[in-house]
Amino acid sequence: YWCGQYATSDNPHHDRKDISDAKKEMDEDEFREQYGGEFVHFAGKVFKDFRHDTHVIDPFEIPADWPRYRAIDPGFKDPFACLWVAVDSLGHIYVYREHYHRRQILSWHIDRIFEASKRETINYTVIDPAAGAKRIDNGMALVHQLCELGMPCIPGYNLSIMERVWRISEYLDVDPASGKPALMVFRNCPNT
Repeated sequence: YWCGQYATSDNPHHDRKDISDAKKEMDEDEFREQYGGEFVHFAGKVFKDFRHDTHVIDPFEIPADWPRYRAIDPGFKDPFACLWVAVDSLGHIYVYREHYHRRQILSWHIDRIFEASKRETINYTVIDPAAGAKRIDNGMALVHQLCELGMPCIPGYNLSIMERVWRISEYLDVDPASGKPALMVFRNCPNT
């Protein structure tokens, strides 16, 4: 048997406008797979609608009147992540700072998060709901440990992974009226 691999553009009968329209609408990997005839590895890419040129923006001074929040996903072997988020008057969400480190004790993370937040008012901090479970090593839930260290947190909704993916995916949609997605990430947050 013989197997051939061709790009859509190799077909002289295929509409060129269709190809150029698809290139504008799809991310690079999807276009390479669907129109380029390439075998593209999508593993690890949860949010297929995330586009660097749409969702990653240059940092700017966050206006003082925008509400600010933090979101924590604790980890030790996996990264301990904290995101700082601001919301504008139209409901657009901006991730403007991140803390992303592995293999450090809890107090080390908290010290750095407090230092990064010291000149701003944070309305509240949300944490992964799993942080409410009691730990085996000390019998205390992480959310309570954080509270003792001066960082009270609200456990996030205990949604399934798919529900979380769907919710974030909705924020990635571009609003035709504003031409902007509901969620944008500052360029200085490379791990987000």
